[in-house]
Amino acid sequence: MGRRRGSTKTHGIRKKKASKQTLVRVAERRDKKQERIEAAILARNGIRKHALVGKLPTGQGFDALDGKVTMQKFAEQDQGDRHERFLARKNENRQSVYKELIQCLAKKSGSADSSQTQRANPNDGSIQQKPNPDEQANESSKMSGGAVASEGGETEKKSRIDNDICMADGRVSAENYAAATRESSHFGSEVVPKYVPEKAKVLGTIPGLGRVSVTVPEDQVEGLSKLLSSDMAEVDDRMLGMQPSLYAKWRRVLEKDFPGIGAMFSRLHRAFIAIARDYRDVFMCGKHSKWDDDLLRKLYTVHCLAHVLRSRNRVLRNDLGLGQERKNMEPTKDQGFNRAKVLLLLPMKNVAYEVVKSLQALAVCPDEKEDRPQIANKERFEEEFSPGEQEDGHSDEVYFEGEANSVSGRKHRKPDDYRRTFRGNIDDDFKLGISFTKKSMKLYSDFYSSDVIVASPLGLRRLLAEKSRGSSSKREKLPSESAEEWKSGIGSKSEKQNADDANTDFLSSIEICVLDGLHLFSMQNWETLQQSVSMMNNIPSTTRDTDFSRVRDWCLDGLMKQFRQTILLSEYRNSEFLSLYRALANHSGKVQILQLPRELGTMADVMVSIRQTFFRLPDSGSPLDALDTRYHFFFDKVLPQLRSLINCHSLVVIPTYFDYVRVRNKLVELAKEDASIRFTSMCEYSKPSDVSRARSRLYDGSVSMVLMTERFHFFWRHWIRGANTIVWYSLPENAMFYTELLNMTTEAAESGQSLHAITLYNRYDSFCLERIVGSSRCKKMVSKQSRSMYLFL
Repeated sequence: MGRRRGSTKTHGIRKKKASKQTLVRVAERRDKKQERIEAAILARNGIRKHALVGKLPTGQGFDALDGKVTMQKFAEQDQGDRHERFLARKNENRQSVYKELIQCLAKKSGSADSSQTQRANPNDGSIQQKPNPDEQANESSKMSGGAVASEGGETEKKSRIDNDICMADGRVSAENYAAATRESSHFGSEVVPKYVPEKAKVLGTIPGLGRVSVTVPEDQVEGLSKLLSSDMAEVDDRMLGMQPSLYAKWRRVLEKDFPGIGAMFSRLHRAFIAIARDYRDVFMCGKHSKWDDDLLRKLYTVHCLAHVLRSRNRVLRNDLGLGQERKNMEPTKDQGFNRAKVLLLLPMKNVAYEVVKSLQALAVCPDEKEDRPQIANKERFEEEFSPGEQEDGHSDEVYFEGEANSVSGRKHRKPDDYRRTFRGNIDDDFKLGISFTKKSMKLYSDFYSSDVIVASPLGLRRLLAEKSRGSSSKREKLPSESAEEWKSGIGSKSEKQNADDANTDFLSSIEICVLDGLHLFSMQNWETLQQSVSMMNNIPSTTRDTDFSRVRDWCLDGLMKQFRQTILLSEYRNSEFLSLYRALANHSGKVQILQLPRELGTMADVMVSIRQTFFRLPDSGSPLDALDTRYHFFFDKVLPQLRSLINCHSLVVIPTYFDYVRVRNKLVELAKEDASIRFTSMCEYSKPSDVSRARSRLYDGSVSMVLMTERFHFFWRHWIRGANTIVWYSLPENAMFYTELLNMTTEAAESGQSLHAITLYNRYDSFCLERIVGSSRCKKMVSKQSRSMYLFL
């Protein structure tokens, strides 16, 4: 015990002596460090330390007793000066780095003309003259520290890709700086945005694009008009401002999915690049080839990813700068309320699968080790989104029931656009969050921790319903709702009552929104899409780790919608699409590109000799009154005419489901009074057995009339046999449906029956009418001096 106490006492004495020596050394080091800091601060202010000794009175930063400068006043001044000099250097570098790169390339080639090459200001609409590729190759290899990939030891394909990447590396870096400047000009504005006129200015018809109209500030109209009217030969994918590493992956993806594409982009793609790079809204409307649509989808995918990576790098760089500065330094405003910056609204899982696979190829480095997981939850994604076996009824070929194995049975291949739309997984209820790190990406991340959100309008609406009412398994069925409403969680009155309680704050800071396939959304549920769009860019009701000192001022003022870029893609236009486009309020402006319809319309593709009659309905005071006018005209004029025809088997096509129910109920009442009215119906909600029964009854003549909705034909594309009269209650949105259904009367024409097509239209159907009959005919048919009936043979 004595030893223990003595040992403890000895240990305590040693510990006390060691602590005293340590304090002395710490004090000496602190004094020396303070002297170095003071000397450095004085040197930056151009003042020598010994020049201040004895010249400052006590209390003004000088201690007369020991002759040392306390430096409190100078430290405060130097802190503000350092921040101002940092911002000045940042802006100066941002403006000069692009010119330095071009001058370096020109100096390398020894060409005096290259040094005078005109380059565009990133904020205007002019285009820069492209430098010589040989100059880029020589200089970019020096700047990047590498050389062009040699052919030895590599395949010819990979060598060609690496050579292209190395040649373009100098310009890619320059365009990356230019894109950062454009992004700072668009999102970094803390002043009131420029005034954008409400009325669009039509630039005219541009070859290769179509009819172009812009809504931009007046000082940008001329530059944008010259850009789109030119051949746009200088516009390429590098103008999207991708980082060099991202651009290398992008070129490899292009070479893999589009072999031999090189730098060949159509005018459509070049126009999209020129518009999207300045963060303007764009509405591209037209039916293009599969190659154009796929490449356009790749372009907006890489544009969104480049924006996310640029924003993330800026935030991380500012985090590092704030950590090195003093605590009272004002932080940089570089964030929104939440992390999610991109929202991709897609119609089906097959499109979402292609977009996410493109993001994987562009975001994850292929050179990493295989044993290191780079994509989290990849197996779950493949299980839920990968293409599976096609459901019954969606096969490429369809036979008429009962004759599939007979010799006389005809085999009809479904249209190409149908097979493209309904390929793979066609589920329209999905939502997926994606977050990116430096070398990996995570699927199914929490929406508040996601950079990109990929979802369908139905998926977001059901998420809203689940949050506002709870899941169906945890609540009882209300008396006022049906079983389908209780199961899906949408559609009942309580959804509207509790919608305000739902939390959609993760969509409050969306900066880029893409709506790919408006024509498909209209066939699903347009109201659901409108609700999804209204969720974006609202002031959040709650906060989750939001640093309000770094939130941009225009976010705090509720002006998020004026800074959001929206990309709309559709095969055709209608009034609902234009209403959505006109509601966009981007302060950078918006551009609409409309593909001109064919001169003769889709009517020219009708292969049978059929009598086509167009009846113009009387003008109504409003679109709501036009619905009643159409309804009464059908039963007062069209139905008696159908009943007067001998051996008439008519197929009545009704675009909207509400009109379909209204007409069907009226025919049920008339059938009870008159036994000669025999009809059946089929819609998108009909059972397969009911559809087969209705088709069979029309073919064998058991009924004289069949009602069908446009959505039913869109989802199934059945070959309807037995009809010799096609009645269009209203013009179809998809003009190809008009041609397809009229060509289904081929068998009736071969049997010698007389064929008729009756179409009802009014002045509100001008968009649909233009696609079917052509522009010149449409103007005559909707004018005030037009006749009430037009006949085409």
